[in-house]
Amino acid sequence: VPEYQDILVKVTKRALAELQTLVRNYPLEPNFRTLLGNWLFSKGRNKEALAEFNTVLEEDPYNENALMSMIDYYKYEGDNEMAKQLHNRIMSSPRTQNSTKILLLKQIIRASEQNDKDTAAVLAEFDMAMKQKQTTTELHELKLAYMTMKNMSEDKQIDVLNQIIEIDPANVAARGSLVYYAAQREDVPEVIRLCQQSMQYCPDKLVFRYYLAMAYYTQDKDAECAQVLNDAEELMKTKEEENFAELMYQLLGDVNHSLGRNEESYQAYEKCLAINPNNTGCLNNYAYYLSEENRDLDKAEAMSLTAVKEEPNNATFLDTYAWILYKQGRYEEANIYIEMALKNINPEEDNKEITDHHKAIQEKLKQAKQ
Repeated sequence: VPEYQDILVKVTKRALAELQTLVRNYPLEPNFRTLLGNWLFSKGRNKEALAEFNTVLEEDPYNENALMSMIDYYKYEGDNEMAKQLHNRIMSSPRTQNSTKILLLKQIIRASEQNDKDTAAVLAEFDMAMKQKQTTTELHELKLAYMTMKNMSEDKQIDVLNQIIEIDPANVAARGSLVYYAAQREDVPEVIRLCQQSMQYCPDKLVFRYYLAMAYYTQDKDAECAQVLNDAEELMKTKEEENFAELMYQLLGDVNHSLGRNEESYQAYEKCLAINPNNTGCLNNYAYYLSEENRDLDKAEAMSLTAVKEEPNNATFLDTYAWILYKQGRYEEANIYIEMALKNINPEEDNKEITDHHKAIQEKLKQAKQ
């Protein structure tokens, strides 16, 4: 429609005039000239746009906005070599904001996934972007996410995680990952070292206290394990990390029982079950230890049955329930469950306790028939 076309021409001319005025009035502000260049480029006036970008870069060769616009210009012109040179300049410049580098790196990753999937080339881009000493962790975190996506080696990821905590010692996620990897390798001394260090920087996080306690427990250092858990009890009462508090109360129950502190053990189990009434490991251990004392057998039987219902093929849980029934004098029922336990045992594990219970139950059945 002719009248609308006239309006569009007037608006276009007005926009150009406004941008030119800004450039004249603020000659020391390069972003206005870059905006003018972008406007000209959007209207197909490429040579004029190039002149504006070059003017900015003559005064400031590392101007981030002008470089980004020039990259688009040369890509449009098909001059990929020049676009690459400018890309390298902006990626390696200490003045380029990390947000810009992250934007470019994400574009590179996306293109790599769609095309050649050259991980070495992508990592080289990260190296270029991180050439200068980093004071924040954004680039490292993106690199780690990329390495995880590409299933790169644990050692390479650990290198990046160590770089992250060097920049940000209180980075909980990075420290947690380092502890996890050490635990997966069963490197108990490294787990202890990392947890002790992490507790200094992240004193309010239960995760490091839990892994430290577990490390001591696997080394049969029960007193040290109990000390870590007892020292953490005020934190365990908070709601922030109930998942770890639940595990820590369960472990405290186990280790207190190993130390002969039965009452403290049962108190810890009660606190665990207050958080999660269906914690099967806690239910099983609590029930079994009560049965060993011939104490609160009805309560023990109810807890054990709950664990069995949750995991009906768990040989340990079936054995516990059978043993409680034995303690209650319910030998026929006990025999049903001990037989089920035997069918579900792992032959590579030590099953002596289960076989001993089976013999004891069989003996009672024989006596009942005599």
